[in-house]
Amino acid sequence: MRKNYMKLLMLFTLMFATSVMMATNVTLKVIDSDGNPISGVSISIHKSNSGGLPAITTNASGEATVDLANYYLTYVFTAALDHSRSAYSQVITSADAGNLIHTFQTAEAKIQATDCNGTPLAGVAMSYFISNSGGGSLGTTGASGIVTKELFTGTYSFKAVINKTRKSVNVDISATGVDYTFMPTQVNLTYSSAITVWQNNIGGITVTPGTYMFPGTYNFKFGNAYTAALTVGDCSSPQLSGSVNILKVKDHNGNPIAGAKFRGGYGSSYGSWHVSGSTNADGVLMDIRTANTSGFSYEARVNNTTATLGPLTTGYYEFQTQQIAMRIETCGGAPLEGGHIRWGHGASFGSYHFAGGNTNSNGESYLEMFPGTYSFEMALNSTTQVKASYSFPSDGTTVTWKTTKVILNYSGSISYGGSLGNSHWFVKPSMEMLPGGTHLFNFKPNNVMSITITDCSNGPIEVNAAFIRLEDSQGNGLQGGIAKYYKSGWQNAGVTDANGNIFLTTPGLTGNIPFRMHWKGGSVQKSQNLSTNSTVLFQTELVTAELNKSDDTDLNATFKYYASGWKVFGSGTASAMASMELLGRSYPFRVYY
Repeated sequence: MRKNYMKLLMLFTLMFATSVMMATNVTLKVIDSDGNPISGVSISIHKSNSGGLPAITTNASGEATVDLANYYLTYVFTAALDHSRSAYSQVITSADAGNLIHTFQTAEAKIQATDCNGTPLAGVAMSYFISNSGGGSLGTTGASGIVTKELFTGTYSFKAVINKTRKSVNVDISATGVDYTFMPTQVNLTYSSAITVWQNNIGGITVTPGTYMFPGTYNFKFGNAYTAALTVGDCSSPQLSGSVNILKVKDHNGNPIAGAKFRGGYGSSYGSWHVSGSTNADGVLMDIRTANTSGFSYEARVNNTTATLGPLTTGYYEFQTQQIAMRIETCGGAPLEGGHIRWGHGASFGSYHFAGGNTNSNGESYLEMFPGTYSFEMALNSTTQVKASYSFPSDGTTVTWKTTKVILNYSGSISYGGSLGNSHWFVKPSMEMLPGGTHLFNFKPNNVMSITITDCSNGPIEVNAAFIRLEDSQGNGLQGGIAKYYKSGWQNAGVTDANGNIFLTTPGLTGNIPFRMHWKGGSVQKSQNLSTNSTVLFQTELVTAELNKSDDTDLNATFKYYASGWKVFGSGTASAMASMELLGRSYPFRVYY
């Protein structure tokens, strides 16, 4: 009995295990967005805790059948179509035997290309990409501007390419209708030569009016004249269109000039508009005009000088400045540093300071200018000279000033200046000054004279200044003294003023100079070197005459002295005593009693 029971138990156990381990036949299906079957779709199978199983492929009915163990395992089924994927998971049991367990359905990815007005665009190449899976082509748009492709739902990166410009965008294709519309814009630039755009690793295109491009910044090359980075905007931005004019400025050596400004106009007029910006480091500025014209004219401005070109139809305007040099030198040609220049247009010279700066150690300062007629003022040591209505460059490229040496021999300090003052200090013994003006020189303390600076061809200007003074024994100035100096004979120096002074300027006096003072018939003489002491001082002495009795009491009398004849001493009225200021020398005296 027990033996039969054991046999039945083993048979039941074997039957149960066989029932559990039996395979279950299941079916999966793939259809498109319209419900049509899709054949050839690979479906991979992954069994939990065990790994992958061989993939299955849908047939003409869009179905694929597979036998799977049914002992309550979870399976993940992944359908792959053109790099798109969809996954489904389920626990397989014996109850699923012979059933369609899941239907995968694709969505229609519909991508469109139109212009900014919504008109379909043909010839736009479309592609897609999904991370970790890859991508493929959607094809090129035809007359409808639309390309479609059945892909499993999800977010894809779609790329559109037209004229080697491109745009990429992430799009979820779950919705119906057009999933995304690419809208390139038109570029309508005209130039006398070919316009090309080149992108690294992509290549180049020739841009003609009406060329469609996706928004972005590209290097546009205009003939062989210039390459500029221009931005192609989207439909909300103004179109990149108009006549392109390349404006270039170079200096006398052909080097580019940055910072040049421009005005432009139609035909032969050039004052209709100001061109935005200024030339860059390459000396170039681009101007795009929306109006069509047979030619434009432009005015370039560099260092406040101008030049015009046009009307031209080439679209390329090249301006070149010339270099002008301002030079200041001595009469002998030695350069002078620190000369300051002002200049202006025509006969005016005070409008601008020379942008080239003060003259350098070579006596020169340089400026790039357009040809024209200008006036220049050179200033040095507070003296100026003007070169008016100078025609450049036909008058040459160097404007030269020659100074005149002014030599002032005076032991005291000297200030000088123009007609309104003399606030500048003269650096003795000589200074280089520009000819053509009259300046006041103050030989301190307060002896002012005017000196006209003549052309250096007349030689240097040399002035020896002497301050001749006659004062009494108390130091008070005496008026009426007659002074003379010796130069090839005795020369008149003048008569002392109310302060007892004479200011004498003479050319060519060097070394010890004889001076003579005449006072009240008498005279004295002294020699003096003006370079060491320019003040020649004569001083009288107080002389007193009196007549006494034998007992030393005073007697009234009159007195005379001899100086170029007998002269009254004192007041000439009889008195006990008479006094008088006389130059220190010997005199004969006479008394009358």
